[in-house]
Amino acid sequence: AAHSRLGLSRLAQGDKAGGISELETAARLDVDDSKSDMLLIVTQLKNGNARGAQDAITALEKKRPNDPVTHNLRGTALLAAKDVPGARKSFEHALEIQADYFPAAANLARLDLGDKRLPDAEGRYERILAKSPGHAEALMALAGLKATERKDTAAAVKLLDKAIEANPKLPAPRILVRRLYLASNQFDKAVKVSGDAAVVFPDDANVLETLALAQSAAGSHDDAAT
Repeated sequence: AAHSRLGLSRLAQGDKAGGISELETAARLDVDDSKSDMLLIVTQLKNGNARGAQDAITALEKKRPNDPVTHNLRGTALLAAKDVPGARKSFEHALEIQADYFPAAANLARLDLGDKRLPDAEGRYERILAKSPGHAEALMALAGLKATERKDTAAAVKLLDKAIEANPKLPAPRILVRRLYLASNQFDKAVKVSGDAAVVFPDDANVLETLALAQSAAGSHDDAAT
């Protein structure tokens, strides 16, 4: 833990080499946990050192060989190194370990979209929803594809309504619904869904801003200012 904190301190001071060296020492000493490994991997990726990140992931793999996080990180590092086939393989391995691991599915969906394979991208999220129908992230991601790629606002709203129903304490789906209504000039609906969200989340700054933007778009500027 001391080496890890010292590494972060040196990185904050601009000493990349010294900071990474301390994180490497922390990761090597910390055989029971992986926090230091994660810090090292993220630092290497932020510094654009894909090779260093892969070396750190190899060390992490020895500690956590059957963790989808490890293989998702490997895929991210391989993408940084421009190895798209290798990245796909790592993301798919992550899903083999945990079929509903969303980050790997989302990464694969982005690669599918890059290859103009929209049905494949949708299928990534649909398979998660087949196992977990109320999975908020998968519902929101699939709604995004319906809205942006299929131009099907109604289908997107339906998916977000499911996300709201299954996750009543999560404000994000309500905010996304408002954005869809505003984008399609359905201002009254945007105000209603935003107002409902503000009742449930009266102290959430993002929700209040969402309501204000909807009211302003609908012409209720005084309400928006309030």
